[in-house]
Amino acid sequence: MKTAFLRIVYATFVVFGGAYLYVHRESLDALSAYSVLTLIVLSALFHIGVAANALQLSAVGHFYKRDISLPRAYAINLVYGYYNLLVPFKGAVALKGYVLNNIYGLSYLEYLGAMLLTGLTVVVGSLTAILLGAVLSNTGLGLEETITGGANTGKLWILAIVLFCVAGLALFMNKEKLDGFAGTARAKLELLTSSKVWIISLSSYAMFVSASAARLAILGASVGSAGVSVWPSLLVANVLALVRLVAITPGNVGVREAVIVVLGEVMGLGHQEALAVALGDRAIMVLNQIASGSILHRRVLSWMKDAG
Repeated sequence: MKTAFLRIVYATFVVFGGAYLYVHRESLDALSAYSVLTLIVLSALFHIGVAANALQLSAVGHFYKRDISLPRAYAINLVYGYYNLLVPFKGAVALKGYVLNNIYGLSYLEYLGAMLLTGLTVVVGSLTAILLGAVLSNTGLGLEETITGGANTGKLWILAIVLFCVAGLALFMNKEKLDGFAGTARAKLELLTSSKVWIISLSSYAMFVSASAARLAILGASVGSAGVSVWPSLLVANVLALVRLVAITPGNVGVREAVIVVLGEVMGLGHQEALAVALGDRAIMVLNQIASGSILHRRVLSWMKDAG
């Protein structure tokens, strides 16, 4: 019964993946403007980002004494990205939890801890990066307008938000506060108090957002009349990471593109150039997620079958 169900699931996602490619074929046309070498580099950067997220998942697994190897975490995250393209309202998060529960016996409370870790990492990491840009703007590195629009009040707001988040995080991670949780929930959420897990999680986020920024910078340099510097690309990449937390549409389609177009001026791009970057970035993501995800999807389902 389970084997038949898994085959139906696999066939369904293959069909929907093909339909997604057809509906968004205009985005894939954007890739024709780039050389083969550029496409290879962009695809490599995409997979570096997936590997970064896999590093965090593997660390979570080891904390909970589940042997989630890095290659398997990488495959599961690629399949999760594939699901994410097709399922709205972050429904792929539930599917990923179901997969991890079936293969590794990861409980849903443990998975909740992993999701909280991911969300807090993105919030802390992205706001810290924006704050760092604001601080560096005072050192004469030409980042004043890029980060804050030239307004000192912008810096104060950024600083206030970061301090609020750090204070809230410190409160949440306080051992005494965790003692107030029910026994089982407290044990499962102690993941959030592990300094080793936090170091790996923040490092993986830095790796992920750097790969995303490099992808945007390459795309921007390919279509823009002037070069795209590092900090503006990192700013946009961090904002995109924040927006991804509250995705409503499948794959955040439309929302991600809108953010890139709106912030295109930060990268020194005109409206049409920013739109070209957004479409090129979407095309790279779709092509790699569907091509890799559809191939690895069957492997992940076989792991679920073997796990019984």
